[in-house]
Amino acid sequence: APFSSLRKIITANGLRVEATLDKMSFFEAHLKITNNSDRIVPIVPQTFVLNVIKPRRYTLFFEYPSRVSFELVTRSTEVRLDQFALKTIMDMAQKIGPESMVSCSLSPGLFVEGNVWFEQDSQAREIVLRVPIKDRAFDIPFTVR
Repeated sequence: APFSSLRKIITANGLRVEATLDKMSFFEAHLKITNNSDRIVPIVPQTFVLNVIKPRRYTLFFEYPSRVSFELVTRSTEVRLDQFALKTIMDMAQKIGPESMVSCSLSPGLFVEGNVWFEQDSQAREIVLRVPIKDRAFDIPFTVR
């Protein structure tokens, strides 16, 4: 079966992390982090990583939205696409910045959401999205078919 969006939810210590993973030219994770604790927690997307477990172990690091947009546009101009496909990709590239998750101090009772990207590897089968928040790390496993 082809890869489609996979969604997982983890809750611990008053924090809830919802992650949806998509595989396009990059791995794209949409995250919603809810703070149900009684303290402010720092959210720093640049510390998020995607650990590939199979077929071999290695780590994919956070990609800055500007690089993702640049790569998307560059790759699309390297292949011959019809006008509709090219416009679709250009529209996607323009949304990357505004839809990205930004660093913040998340107050109790609030949530933050947005996208983060990791370089895509077509060989990756078992991966774990690691979302460090303050003194905890949320490890969210995904199986990619």
